[in-house]
Amino acid sequence: RRREALYSYSDEELRQYFPLDSVLKGLFGVIERLFDARVVAADGEVDVWHPDVRFFRLEDPRTGETRASFFLDSFARPEEKRGGAWMDVCVGRSAVLDRKPVAYLTCNGSPPVGDTPSLLSFRDVETLFHEMGHGLQHMLTTVPYADAAGINNVEWDAVELPSQFMENWCYHKPTLDSFARH
Repeated sequence: RRREALYSYSDEELRQYFPLDSVLKGLFGVIERLFDARVVAADGEVDVWHPDVRFFRLEDPRTGETRASFFLDSFARPEEKRGGAWMDVCVGRSAVLDRKPVAYLTCNGSPPVGDTPSLLSFRDVETLFHEMGHGLQHMLTTVPYADAAGINNVEWDAVELPSQFMENWCYHKPTLDSFARH
């Protein structure tokens, strides 16, 4: 409320600037610049539990080799899933079992309605970046042993560090300019 009084705008008014597809392009651009990993849509390569769920691969941009992958469940479905947002492990990295990490990223944004795309609040954008930070810690781990790879057996404050780091990019003007659209 204080922000609304000081700056004469509401969180709802900002939604028009954050269509999900643009936000994802901006987020994936940050990932490529910072972590040298290209995010590639791979919808249809695996089964999903709902038609709105998307599947992506993290690739080495030079070789095209898949380093990890993730499911993105972006939209609220109150009758099917709880509120909030979270990242969870689908498959953990293991050199012994020759497994590459797979993550679940779950958010509860507003789905598209008719011709109107999914529009995120700024808080939704922060949440998406935050959950991707958890996902990146899981997916980009170089630890070869499953019991210590990714977020496994990591102190809670250290689990939160990458997610907080990713959230900060929402306040970086060049990054914000890369995905805020109207």
